[in-house]
Amino acid sequence: AGRGAEEPFIAPIKREAKEPPADSSEQQSENANSTDHIVRTGEPCAELKFGKAAVSGINIFGTKVVPTLPSLSGLGIDSSVRFNAEDLRFYAMTSGKVELSDRTIAITPSEVFNGDIDSTVGNLKCVGDLRISGSIMPGIRVEAGGNLYVGGTVHGQFVKCAGNLHAEGGIVAGQTATIEAGGDIFATYIQDSVVTSGGSITVVNAIIGSRVTART
Repeated sequence: AGRGAEEPFIAPIKREAKEPPADSSEQQSENANSTDHIVRTGEPCAELKFGKAAVSGINIFGTKVVPTLPSLSGLGIDSSVRFNAEDLRFYAMTSGKVELSDRTIAITPSEVFNGDIDSTVGNLKCVGDLRISGSIMPGIRVEAGGNLYVGGTVHGQFVKCAGNLHAEGGIVAGQTATIEAGGDIFATYIQDSVVTSGGSITVVNAIIGSRVTART
């Protein structure tokens, strides 16, 4: 007779490591076996594995017995992913970052915007992480429900995120603007700004003419 699979767990899909561009200083997130990478809707994001593999067999009548899939009720499978029993893979129902452990899987929504956020683009609001390659220009509102990464400078009138704020080009927003992060803030410099962090604030160069508050 056949033997059913035992001890199901969730594992990252093995991926080929990608060489980062020669002119890029950013570490690539989609390295081999990564448990923290970005996927798009419909892409596979993890697979089901077993502590003991299933084995097919033959019953007393000579008929092939196909092992049955064990219950997945002990796993935390979020509604942001769906499980395909045919290939034992999990597929993303939305674009975002894969949050994975051996017992749970979910997709945290994530958005990427290339270029500056200015009046031609308008205000931005994201329920998850947000990455902006350029700057947030004066008068603009940007809100992120997760982490916010800005490759340029933060000039915006209202910039807020629930997670960490990374301002690669610094923060120069003016005294009437609101710059706030629920987590930590990292900036090359802070000038003429009011900045509030729910965690720590790390500044590489200098803080000039600004009011800075870190709650931890």
